[in-house]
Amino acid sequence: MSDTHQLPLSVQPVISYPREAQVGKTYLMTIDLETNAGEWVYEKEEYSIYCMLDVSVQEAPLFSIKTVGEPAIILHRFGGTYGAAKFLLTAASEEMEGEIKITLINEWGAPIRVIILYAVRVVQEVDRVSQIIGEYEQEVVSTKSLEQEFQETLLTVASEEKEFTEPEEVLAPNISVELRNLPGDPSLNLAITRLLVCAGTNNFAIWVVRAPYSSGHVMHDCVWTPNLTQVWQEWQQFFAGHSNLDVSPANDDIISTNDPLPIELPQPATGQPTNYAGRLMQYFGNCLWLWVFDGAILNSLEHSRAIAFGHEKSLRLRLEIRDPYLVSIPWEIMQRPGQAAISLSQNVIFSRTTSDVERLPVLPSDAGLNILLVLGADENLQLEAEAELLKRTLTQGSTSGSSRAYAYAPCIITKLIQPTPFELIAALETRAYNMFFYAGHGLRGPDGGILRLHPEATLNGIELAEVLTRNGIKLAVFNSCWGAQPFAVNHQPIPYSSLAEVLIRHGVPAVLGMRDEIADRESLSFIQAFSEALRSRRAIDEAVADARQKLLSLYKFNQPGWTLPVLYLHPEFDGQLLRSLDESITELPTSFREFRKLFPTASLRILTDETKQLLPVPIARIGRATDNNIIIPNLSVSRQHAQIICRDCFTDAKIEQVYYLRDDSTEGTFIYQSGAWQRIHHEEVLLQSGMQLKFGSSRSDTWEFIIED
Repeated sequence: MSDTHQLPLSVQPVISYPREAQVGKTYLMTIDLETNAGEWVYEKEEYSIYCMLDVSVQEAPLFSIKTVGEPAIILHRFGGTYGAAKFLLTAASEEMEGEIKITLINEWGAPIRVIILYAVRVVQEVDRVSQIIGEYEQEVVSTKSLEQEFQETLLTVASEEKEFTEPEEVLAPNISVELRNLPGDPSLNLAITRLLVCAGTNNFAIWVVRAPYSSGHVMHDCVWTPNLTQVWQEWQQFFAGHSNLDVSPANDDIISTNDPLPIELPQPATGQPTNYAGRLMQYFGNCLWLWVFDGAILNSLEHSRAIAFGHEKSLRLRLEIRDPYLVSIPWEIMQRPGQAAISLSQNVIFSRTTSDVERLPVLPSDAGLNILLVLGADENLQLEAEAELLKRTLTQGSTSGSSRAYAYAPCIITKLIQPTPFELIAALETRAYNMFFYAGHGLRGPDGGILRLHPEATLNGIELAEVLTRNGIKLAVFNSCWGAQPFAVNHQPIPYSSLAEVLIRHGVPAVLGMRDEIADRESLSFIQAFSEALRSRRAIDEAVADARQKLLSLYKFNQPGWTLPVLYLHPEFDGQLLRSLDESITELPTSFREFRKLFPTASLRILTDETKQLLPVPIARIGRATDNNIIIPNLSVSRQHAQIICRDCFTDAKIEQVYYLRDDSTEGTFIYQSGAWQRIHHEEVLLQSGMQLKFGSSRSDTWEFIIED
């Protein structure tokens, strides 16, 4: 790699902001960068600079801040940016004076400059004459154009009876920034623990264990209030039929469950849930969010999201609960007021984690799912029929020959019904599986609970964890009750006693369990959506978010089903269980030995002179350049025009090899089907024997694709 990525770039910040603001009114603040006119000599064509605002004064915040889009400025090679970072500043409700501190941060997460705008005032009446900053006059901005640009934001502002007011502009001195790349996927890991100042304290510390930038490791102290305890107990009573899980070990702090129910909830805003269940779900989610994401923790989250956005990636948010009294709380329902729950987002991917674990060895991603499906003893079920139902559910989602079939990874399932511990261990020790799926009864216990495998035999969580870790299982899924619930004695939970916690702390990279009882129909809906997302090569945490969203759409927000799945990921595991489609092209045929077979021979021939060329497998490259397998010396054909790819398509417990054509050209490829020539461009299509093709132009030679007998 060359050294150009470390050369400094001179930029001048251009900042528009309210020097004097009227109480309660809302202002637009913009931050942009003007670059020097020199030649662009950097490796990347774009670089991101992130903006953090601090408007705090000693008494209270000078403004409340709301970002408009992502708080980032994208510099590009043509000497400018794609637009300013924008913020809505709502002035405080009383007069005060303070400063606005702007921190500019590069893609590495390192602060590169702090700009302080002094003597910013909030007053009852704005003196328009005084709205001049040094020698720079106020920027004239059309309110009408602002309303067009920020229509959705302004609707929210208008609903709160706030006024959108014109900003001012200031130029800051030139600065040099260092442009660097961010290694790995951005991840923000938080930990919550009780501060043991005295017995029974409800004081907690929340801190950042891992952040995508160096100054993001911050800490925040907070108190679990009696109101939170009361709402938590009401939530349990309403959605779980009990309220026996307390938060505090001190009897003085526990709110009696005999308090009148329901509790008083805020009145819903327009567009928000109006029934009591929905309002309770939303209110508790808002309470949890505001308790966790406050002050420095919220700033760290916003900064991390900006960095992830700048790299066109999702931010992985992982929560570590170190206090056993908080493990049972449904942190998955946390939601910022006015936004969706954190566990439903695809921009911020949520899971739980632990840092008390050994380092993870290198885990190569696999070509497909190889699942050991275990059904435990249950007198109320026809186990063979139940096993077939689960197998069909896990393998649904692709059909041979369909337009998306090639994208689905293979899924091979081996069933074990009511195995003894010896039979289960023997199956796992073949090391043939990357996913363990258990369906059956589960009981809570101090050693990770108990799985009732056989009418006369059980296995506890620690015993299972050791065998799963020893034999390379990457994902363990438990379709049973209480998999993510700690064991409690007299309402006092035992630390790290849930099955999910035991497995993750013993080194299983990913564990998915249920926090409480789940209905059969909800369970099957979740399993189908989850396995389909996995087979589409989604990361495990992304697949859980997809499946959770499916539950929400089917069974509604005010039902607890979508809140029940709890995912734990090893802090070093990126959740990528399966290889990407491109990585799998050459490896799928040998990954599952029991399905291995020879590729079908295929060829292309020119119809005019019967010239035939056999296609190499699994990829044949076609184009004008001499490094292609099939060279077509025609100017309408691109240098790297197209690829013909043989892929495995898994259906009905067997693998079939099918051919696809991928067009990578400038002019496109023409395919004769349904009685007419059709142009495809940057697409993939399924090829069938006898299909006719033209490359680059409708006047080019006609080729016929043939699959040999």
